[in-house]
Amino acid sequence: MISRLLGIGRGLLGSSRSTALVRDLRNDCHTSGSPDFESFVRGAFDSDLYLNQNPDVAAAGVEPAGHWLDYGLSEGRPFPGDFIVHADSRSPASQRDGRMHFTWRDRHVVARARISPPHSVLAQIAQQSRHDPAVLAPGARCLERLPATYSTDFEFRSGLYFRDMLSAIPAHPRLVMLLPWLKIGGAEQYAADLLRALKPPEARTESLIVLTRQSAVEAEGWERWSILEPFRGASLLFWSDVTMPQVNEEPSLFGRFLNMLQAEHIVVINSRLGLETVARFGRGLTQVSRLTCAYFRMGVNEVTYGDFFPRRTAPFSLTLTDNEPMAETMRRLHGNQPGPGIRLLPPRLPTTDEATFESRVAARRTRTRRAATVTRWCWISRIEPTKGLDILRHIASLRPRDKFDVFGPLEGGPDTLQTELQNLRYCGESVDIATADFTDYDGFLFTSYAEGMPNVVLAMSQHAIPMILTRVGGLSHTFTRGVRFIDHGSDCWQTAREFSAALDEIVALEPAEVSRMTKQARACALERHSTDVFNRNVEEIFGSPWLTST
Repeated sequence: MISRLLGIGRGLLGSSRSTALVRDLRNDCHTSGSPDFESFVRGAFDSDLYLNQNPDVAAAGVEPAGHWLDYGLSEGRPFPGDFIVHADSRSPASQRDGRMHFTWRDRHVVARARISPPHSVLAQIAQQSRHDPAVLAPGARCLERLPATYSTDFEFRSGLYFRDMLSAIPAHPRLVMLLPWLKIGGAEQYAADLLRALKPPEARTESLIVLTRQSAVEAEGWERWSILEPFRGASLLFWSDVTMPQVNEEPSLFGRFLNMLQAEHIVVINSRLGLETVARFGRGLTQVSRLTCAYFRMGVNEVTYGDFFPRRTAPFSLTLTDNEPMAETMRRLHGNQPGPGIRLLPPRLPTTDEATFESRVAARRTRTRRAATVTRWCWISRIEPTKGLDILRHIASLRPRDKFDVFGPLEGGPDTLQTELQNLRYCGESVDIATADFTDYDGFLFTSYAEGMPNVVLAMSQHAIPMILTRVGGLSHTFTRGVRFIDHGSDCWQTAREFSAALDEIVALEPAEVSRMTKQARACALERHSTDVFNRNVEEIFGSPWLTST
């Protein structure tokens, strides 16, 4: 049984000792169903070789085989003997791959007998030495001990599970898009809209989406989110599922993988592994692929990818951003570098039809006329400190009679909101902005400290609701009228007081003024972010051939 599993005859085994051990393991399999790993190790272990290769172990005076079992295997120390042994990160799909499989302390371990090069290969090396004597430098007697590698062992050497990888890539991709994960977020929506513009549904099988920080299990349920719909027609490859843990963030391996794909275009959006790979190996990748790296903002109280990657990727890739302030900063800092340049692509706004918007305007006019006794405000974003949670809490404390409803994923866990205020209520992780009814709210608050071009604000512009926004990212370039902007003050209390004064102004507006304000905001959004405008911009930047399948 073991001989069949190894796929080799006795004549190719490293020694008669290996042959005897394999015979013993065959008997173990017949009697117990699984060979014993410790017995295998102690039967094949060359203690003198291990101590010679590991002087620290020799100096410690410990028992060699026991040390390798307890520490050496997990530390990656080579097995001393006639077998190649390594820990694998998962159980094999099949036992018919020429290897022996063990379980040791809840880990899957693989072993294969070393083989010597065939005599025909040794003869070729000897003949070549007449023309290139350097091949004999290690000594002619060493040639018989040259390592030989099975083709299936390349999986271990490279860290890639080739069969899983190739099964996830059914067709040669013309477009490869690199993202860290599939979730609800501005970067993911930007990527989805870009894919929608570049590839019609019938051609998305030519697209490969590589998720560099998320497994398939972690991504379960992503299909239910409407903003991620364009990804449904593309091939998805979860990088951590097809690589071994010790190499799944290794740029050199990822760069070889991208080079192997020979894609016409590679787009990197918020993937650190992708950005690092372009920074290190972009020159080589550009021999076949056009590279694009997207950056949305620079940090305020944190370091972002936009702070340190553009300088390294700009010589090889097009630098893409969704807002004017970031584009201006990139041109100032990196515009003199040689490379494809810096381009602005404002995000796409899923447009509400005119009839629906007018019905929302009418509903808003009715609510304003009612003069409700309780004023209500909504806040929608990822719930994390950079979104101005401290400002929101201060606003709520300044206006105890108002109600504030908060929507969004709790990025830092249940305690992220950190409030005991009775008028500040968390209403759930998500809300489908496109179909939700915000008529019962007097306005929408956006308190963020730093942004690129926030999609949530664009989406809310379609709801005929007054918007009070901090002046961040590209908001002031889009909304030249129809919104109330707040500049960040010297501290969050000052900013909160400015917000509170603006809320008083909104409450005091006449219905006609509210209608005019919301219509102006919608018009501004459509001028820069409608689907038609977005598609034209994509065609100008990427070229019309990307819009059709060839």
